[in-house]
Amino acid sequence: MMSDSPFRLTFAAALTAFLLAPAPLVGQSTDDETDDPMVDAGAEALTLEGAASIAVENNHDVEISQQQRVIAERNVSVGNAGMLPTVEAFARQNRVFGGPGLFGQDQIRTTTGFGVQLDYLIFGGLGRIADLRRLKDVRAVADLQTQADIEATIEEVAVGYWTVVQQKELLEAQRETREVSKTRVEIARSRLNAGTGSQTDLNLARVQLNTDKSAVAEQKIAVTEAKTELNRLMGREADTPFSVEATIDIDESLVYDQVRDSALSANRQLQVVQRETQIAEEQIKTTKSRWWPSLNASLSYNYQEFHEGVAPSFNTEPEFSYTFNLSVPLFQGFNVLREVRNARTSRTVADIEVAREKTRIRADVRRAFEAYRRHTERVELARESVDLASQNVEVALSELRAGTITQIDYRQVQLDLRDAQIRLIEAKFQAKKAEIQLERLEGELYDDYM
Repeated sequence: MMSDSPFRLTFAAALTAFLLAPAPLVGQSTDDETDDPMVDAGAEALTLEGAASIAVENNHDVEISQQQRVIAERNVSVGNAGMLPTVEAFARQNRVFGGPGLFGQDQIRTTTGFGVQLDYLIFGGLGRIADLRRLKDVRAVADLQTQADIEATIEEVAVGYWTVVQQKELLEAQRETREVSKTRVEIARSRLNAGTGSQTDLNLARVQLNTDKSAVAEQKIAVTEAKTELNRLMGREADTPFSVEATIDIDESLVYDQVRDSALSANRQLQVVQRETQIAEEQIKTTKSRWWPSLNASLSYNYQEFHEGVAPSFNTEPEFSYTFNLSVPLFQGFNVLREVRNARTSRTVADIEVAREKTRIRADVRRAFEAYRRHTERVELARESVDLASQNVEVALSELRAGTITQIDYRQVQLDLRDAQIRLIEAKFQAKKAEIQLERLEGELYDDYM
């Protein structure tokens, strides 16, 4: 046995000295109170609106959607739909070598000409009108997809923002627990000095104070990680300082039927697939137009100059001409029929996509609203628990000063308050997450933050 070894004696002495060392009084600065992750020197006070604006500006998915929307906007034109005429200018020169010329010898005959020609499709079976409508629908889809990407970005940033707020509130709860533990140490020391307490009670109070200090330090790490993640979502440097002063507030007025109906009418992704059914319908009209006769008109201006050998050149009179061409399709190898059938099948697929999206939205709204309702109920219960636990702490503190309860009993009351506060903060955060999801499903995030 080595129970009396110098190492064990030295360790016991060091532990006793550590436990008996005087603890800092409440209000004194300690190491764990410095370098506060929520109070950076000169840091901006970040709001949710500001965070959403920064994220939308820096998000690559949103940038891609915006550029695709620009392309779709450029494509909407009567020229792209084939409604404008085409105009071409041309020039030509023709040389013929050999053969008797005007003077009985081989000559070089040169013909030079130029002209301008205009072609226009007067009637093409209404396909061009359908093409223009289709281009407008494609533009609308690109616009809606951009808004949907912005909403997804805002939702992600909002969750990240409220995560920072949640971790901040948890940090405050841990600090409150630590401050109460400091008071316990003071009471235990005062009772020990008065001869009514014991060294064991003081040591126990100090050990539990150190535990609470460690919890504060760990929570600061959680705050820093949450802030780093939010900076990433905003597309900023990970160590960009900012502070958050908001508290988690829940909108408790949401009604399930209203949320569901709003989502089925204003959801951006649903509007995208609904527009795609219109695009499929216009494609059917465009394909059918190939069964119709087509009428083309051409207007041209020509000028030619002739030159042969050494003879002087001579010109022809400028020519103006026009042509009308009526084309009636009689047989096209059943290709148009096949393409029309394929277009109708695409329309059917688009209708199925709409039905599937509505089913998904109903399910998402149901899940999110159920989570919102359950967590809102938890918030009410947790608030009541916090109130009751706070009263217990006040009563138990008076009893501890009077010596009618033990340090262990008071510690349990103290932990009950801390646990109730954590449950309240967690319930508020989860309810807020569900609320944000419902706002996105309703299509309100874009309207609220853009």
